Amino acid sequence: MEGTTRHEPRFPLGKKPFGEYVADRYLRWSGFYEQYDGHTESGIPIGIKIVSAEWAPQTDRLAAASRPFSRGLVSVFDFKRLPAGDVVVITEVVSPTLREKLDAGSLPQIAAAGYLRDLAEACFAIDNQGGVLPLLSPESIAIREDGAKIDDHYLHALFPNGKVPIVLEYAPYLAPQMEQDPPTRSDILFMLGILYYEMLCGSPPFRGSSLSVIASTRTKDVEVERIPPAARPLVRRLLARDQRNRMSSLTDLLRSLDATLGRVTADGGPAPDLMEEILATPAAEAAALEEMAGPRLLPLGKNAQGLREFKRSADGGVMVLIPAGSFAMGTPEGRPEEGPPVTVEVEPFLIDKYPVTWEMFAGFHQGHDRSCDFCSQKTSLLPSRFMTTPQAARGVHDQTEFERRLASVNDAISRSKGEAIPVSFLTAAEMDAYAAAQGCELPSEAEWEYACRGAALTRYPWGDEPDPKRAWYLDGSGGLPHPVGLLSPNGYGLYDMAGNVSETCRDLFVKEIYEMISAGAASAEELTEGVTRPSPRRSMRGGSYASSAAGVSVTFRAGLAGDIRSETRGMRLSIRKSRAPDWMLSAFAEGGSETPEAGAGVPPAMSPGSAAAEAPEKAAGEETHG
Repeated sequence: MEGTTRHEPRFPLGKKPFGEYVADRYLRWSGFYEQYDGHTESGIPIGIKIVSAEWAPQTDRLAAASRPFSRGLVSVFDFKRLPAGDVVVITEVVSPTLREKLDAGSLPQIAAAGYLRDLAEACFAIDNQGGVLPLLSPESIAIREDGAKIDDHYLHALFPNGKVPIVLEYAPYLAPQMEQDPPTRSDILFMLGILYYEMLCGSPPFRGSSLSVIASTRTKDVEVERIPPAARPLVRRLLARDQRNRMSSLTDLLRSLDATLGRVTADGGPAPDLMEEILATPAAEAAALEEMAGPRLLPLGKNAQGLREFKRSADGGVMVLIPAGSFAMGTPEGRPEEGPPVTVEVEPFLIDKYPVTWEMFAGFHQGHDRSCDFCSQKTSLLPSRFMTTPQAARGVHDQTEFERRLASVNDAISRSKGEAIPVSFLTAAEMDAYAAAQGCELPSEAEWEYACRGAALTRYPWGDEPDPKRAWYLDGSGGLPHPVGLLSPNGYGLYDMAGNVSETCRDLFVKEIYEMISAGAASAEELTEGVTRPSPRRSMRGGSYASSAAGVSVTFRAGLAGDIRSETRGMRLSIRKSRAPDWMLSAFAEGGSETPEAGAGVPPAMSPGSAAAEAPEKAAGEETHG
């Protein structure tokens, strides 16, 4: 076991010793790497990790190892080797760490249990995908507004045989009899138990020199009197020295936490009787394990409009369940392609609450390979969010999606201090593949307009007059995309349906489809299903930050060639009941036929001429596509 004797940073702050990256703040020396907070040339915050050349790190496996099996893992954006042999790894920001949180004292019980669940789910995802379980310590866990993330999960790829050096900072968290090999499932449960104990008490159960701590974990049982009574049964099961008495799997831990986080005592702690009950439950059967391993829709309850919401486990997208109904699609007073109105019916469907963001896109797909449904459409494999393709990949891969972003997009991301900007610059095929990877598809034009109206019969989701305070379009956007969810939602609780980015539908764009339906040359079911008649363009709805007021109306339609990459074209995902995969069907069973509460009614069929939009000029809503 190695010590941690180096404390002075080797690299100057405020400079660019790593090419295009600036080191801002020295964080720590772990024993084999230095860590800094930094930023890119455009001002986007990043984390910088330098693995010392004295450990002879390799890089040939790092791209694959950085694949984010779970949103509970810190994302890797880039890596390179310095002339001296050190390896630089660029990640999302890793501070504050759990150590910084614990320096201020113990955590509330419900927060500790929530962070434990985040870490357990991330470890489960790694193990389920055949990855190497990481060593854990408070220094290697980043705390975000949406939970805890594990850093260092990719480090095993830098070392021979996948063995990360065990340094002194890991000593208080090692399982009994754990040596230089990577952690086993049983070891990781013990390490999670130590972290949970420390979150509840402010310090680990055994303290002193590294050797004395290691000796204690092998010879002494953990005393649980320091921790709240409600948490003691779980801590005992996680920290049992004898593996036969230790909790048997990450699945059992997740099942326990899922139940206890939903039922707490008045002081915010899990109910002890429930914890005892759960810990007495036999281990999950193989079918339950498979269910947890695959994609899931996590119920979030009802939104303010009375509609059920669900969260996708893979990319974190929140979906709203829209009830079935019929409505008059289009308007008699718009551009020729916006009418005449036709009555269409839609079955219950789920649709994203927000457009897909760069954060979701990057977190789900960095580091994937050609076996991924989405990445089979990509022109590159190596993750690279802010910079040119690393030298090792040039000549093999094209630019990545991130490198294709225009300066205006990166400026918007820098200003918003995050990646909640709608994703853009993707081809229609790439969007289709991303949707399929989530068990979804892009909405049909009928589903999109039905959802956009949000029970309203007006020109815009909020009324008949344009309002730059209700949508990001040319009059108030500043010529840039904006983080999603900043403006008011529509009647179904959906954000950014009008403006920000135009949203791609699954329909091929047929300009005269409404006229064809009215003349009996086509059926309204085509609009419900998604038009497949030959066309070189894909349908676009909603308008963007570059659109005029007319272009963000409910009925405005446009078409764009599917292979064009545009800074104004984005997407949101949907899935209707009849096409939902098995793992999504419970969402429809729970609420698909329910009548929405007040404020979330189904729009009645609109007769021609009722609540019609003002007639915009023919080209008033056209966009400039990049």
